[in-house]
Amino acid sequence: MKRRDRSISLLVSLFGAPLCLIGALLFLDSCTPGAQKKVSSPQGAPGQSEQRGFSLTPGPDPRWFEVGTNGPVAISSPDQASLVPFTPWPLARRIVGMVVQDDRIAASVNQEGFLTFQGGTEAGDTGPLRLTWVSEGAVWSHYSVGTVFSYLGNPSVFLYRDHFFTDPTVPVLRYPVRSLVPGAPGLKTLDLAFLRGLGTAEGWEADSLVAGSDGRWFLRSGRTVKNAGERRFLVAPSLDSPGIETNQGAFRNAQLPCPLSQAPEALQLAIVSAYDIIGPNRRAVAMVIGKNYDSARSFFADPQSNASGSLGTSTENILQLWGVADKNVGFLLFPDGVCVKAETHGKDRDSAERFTLPSLPQNFVYTGVAILGERIIASWEEQDSWAVGAAGFVVIF
Repeated sequence: MKRRDRSISLLVSLFGAPLCLIGALLFLDSCTPGAQKKVSSPQGAPGQSEQRGFSLTPGPDPRWFEVGTNGPVAISSPDQASLVPFTPWPLARRIVGMVVQDDRIAASVNQEGFLTFQGGTEAGDTGPLRLTWVSEGAVWSHYSVGTVFSYLGNPSVFLYRDHFFTDPTVPVLRYPVRSLVPGAPGLKTLDLAFLRGLGTAEGWEADSLVAGSDGRWFLRSGRTVKNAGERRFLVAPSLDSPGIETNQGAFRNAQLPCPLSQAPEALQLAIVSAYDIIGPNRRAVAMVIGKNYDSARSFFADPQSNASGSLGTSTENILQLWGVADKNVGFLLFPDGVCVKAETHGKDRDSAERFTLPSLPQNFVYTGVAILGERIIASWEEQDSWAVGAAGFVVIF
């Protein structure tokens, strides 16, 4: 695809409303709307939660969407996405992460809420998808989405204030975890045992919640008032357990990728099959989602790192890959859209194939992937260093 012409941003600022209207009409033409309702945010949180549902019917062409303040908007291709200003990634509207459930993929949209995709999961299933948009933008727009995870089987996120870009007058969230609970009005605010001992009243504020590679949970917090800048680290076997003190080294080690030998067999096959694409001298990490993972799990994805168990001293040029581990299928996505799909069926029956998702305009990359039946759902972003412009997703039936 050709490079987008951002020189017409002035025209967008002058005629933004008509362009938004056209986008809305495209969305309605592509999707069948369902019920829409607004409910007060749970536990006295400011703002409201908005819920909207749509049905996406199968088709031969990729279905492109950008994420906006009113939910996903259908577009013909990413180079036709809105010319939104570049925004620091912690505050940009983009898909941060996804979790896999039985018949549903839940994606967290930064600054907004959740977007879920529901449909058949059997091999060969290319039937319609049910999309549900649950937004709490009045609250989320002041914070950034950190970890995306599953808690008690429900999609959940950890919200935090980014101290580099967030207005310092934005209040600290006493309960920073939100969860999408079936049947609940809007999003539910969770009071987790792991966060209760944080000491918010004493000026401590959580800024990172991490699912460690060893199965434990880690929390980093800092003081915002007295002794500002002081750090504290907690660890617990689960989110329902009180945290105990740990140190910065343990917190960092918990985020190291797992050895490839710990990955499901099909995912191992997909990664090894991609070694020639990665190259012999490049380091790579695959962020993988699957039904067996409560949050994305990272694995070493290049020969050097797998052999040494380390990414070395420099992490500046690490290739970020995205993957799915599901039963006997391993799926790997490169930022440019190259895919490797591997299947294991027993000795001498394993297979791996390569194909490519639709190409993206210059400075656009794929940033995540999920599989539901035979449908591929991939998120994408327009990037400029640490800033993000347009963002959205594509569904391929």
